[in-house]
Amino acid sequence: MTEIAIDIQDMTKRYGDFVALKNVSLSIMDNEFFTLLGPSGCGKTTLLRTIAGFEDISEGAIKLYGEDIADLPPNKRPVNTVFQQYALFPHMDVTANVMFGLLQLGQDQTTARNRANEVLEMVQLTQFSDRLPSQLSGGQQQRVALARALAPKPKVLLLDEPLSALDLKLRQAVRRELQQIQQETGITFVFVTHDQEEALTMSDRIAVIADGHVQQVGTAREIYEAPQNKFVADFIGETNLIDVSVSAVSGDSATCILPGGARFTCPAAVGALMGQGHLSVRP
Repeated sequence: MTEIAIDIQDMTKRYGDFVALKNVSLSIMDNEFFTLLGPSGCGKTTLLRTIAGFEDISEGAIKLYGEDIADLPPNKRPVNTVFQQYALFPHMDVTANVMFGLLQLGQDQTTARNRANEVLEMVQLTQFSDRLPSQLSGGQQQRVALARALAPKPKVLLLDEPLSALDLKLRQAVRRELQQIQQETGITFVFVTHDQEEALTMSDRIAVIADGHVQQVGTAREIYEAPQNKFVADFIGETNLIDVSVSAVSGDSATCILPGGARFTCPAAVGALMGQGHLSVRP
């Protein structure tokens, strides 16, 4: 049985009177590429930051491989984060940037350098090891940030929209690299994006988030073919939403009446009720 890497239980995050996350419960499995997907301001980055320890939670629990980490500071969590802005040290070359965290953890220079060389080879940057960040392209800087985060061998790697600053072609190439690295290392990846295509093509499973709530969790196929509510149907891919009256619900099917009076049976979302509803028809 696959082990649960991150277990979030009834977690709420408040900023004064504003509730950013409301009763979030999620289980992310070991060695899973898991994506938090939603529009800007939905709470996905806040959720990532609570896992990292950059934000305290107001209620609930966050467990990492069974250990409650809600009260642990970021540097005590076996978790690393790749930020949107990369946050590289401009005065250090690529190798020094990757070694920095290892030296902070108490590794000696030789061990840290050997590990830095390993991860730079993994992200195909060995030939750029003595360059400064300003001498690299955006895609290369992104891979340095990834190498630095991978170097200490974290149990979980958090990625906060790391591809958003890249152009489309480069984004597509780096997506494939990320998937390959995740599979090679076996590290659990938690990836934040607002880009549906990124989520649908890269992820083992996706959590769709809106207004601080988890709307649905599932594989790309499950979310696309069986959306659980109007928001998910409308947000994921293209769809035609038609107002219908639901006259009967039986198991996983429902009887719908179109505005013109036509009656037919179709698959029903979990928890569907009789009354007014929406029919989602994909192209």
